[in-house]
Amino acid sequence: QTASDSVTITKNVISEGTADANAGTDFPIGIDTFKNAATTTITHNTITGTFQGALLEDNGTATVAYNKVKNLISGTDTSTSPATVYPGEGVFFLSDLAGSITGQTASHNNLSGYGGWGIIMEAGYNNGNCTSTPCNGSISGTVSNNKFALMGATEGTNPTYAISMEAQFAGNMISGTVSNNKGYVTSPSKDINIVAKSGATASVSSTGNHIRVHP
Repeated sequence: QTASDSVTITKNVISEGTADANAGTDFPIGIDTFKNAATTTITHNTITGTFQGALLEDNGTATVAYNKVKNLISGTDTSTSPATVYPGEGVFFLSDLAGSITGQTASHNNLSGYGGWGIIMEAGYNNGNCTSTPCNGSISGTVSNNKFALMGATEGTNPTYAISMEAQFAGNMISGTVSNNKGYVTSPSKDINIVAKSGATASVSSTGNHIRVHP
């Protein structure tokens, strides 16, 4: 409940396995935090077979480092016609409440063996479960020294990215650094996305990254 609290998740093997026959439609998550004010440290875990490796939503200071996130699965929303397929998401930092979240860090993680998103940091949200639409929020953090070996995927007609830093709506801001990340994605996926939409603001520096796009 308070910033003086702490949560550490380390040296676990988290696997979706085969017991859930509906894994492809119920969007399983490896590690999920929500409105957690504690200083959170997630390190040296192996996460495999889920839709999202880790989702950190509206959190206090958070560090996700030295984890292996691999062989994720896509998720299918069968409530739409036709059904909507969402590619797997490695690590997703999300701010969708009023105010600003700071100190979000993803470093030295290894993401591999699936087609989809690598590391996402997003200010504002407009995809369901919002008490108001859109949900506003701002976020700042660092994505550094991560390694990617990802297959290609699209979300609808849009490419997925190894790293995506995105601010969604007017009043939302994303800031921070993206540095010294390496590896590859496979086309139509792309390397790094830094974007501000609909009057939002992005102030993100990108240096020393070497993420190739394979044909």
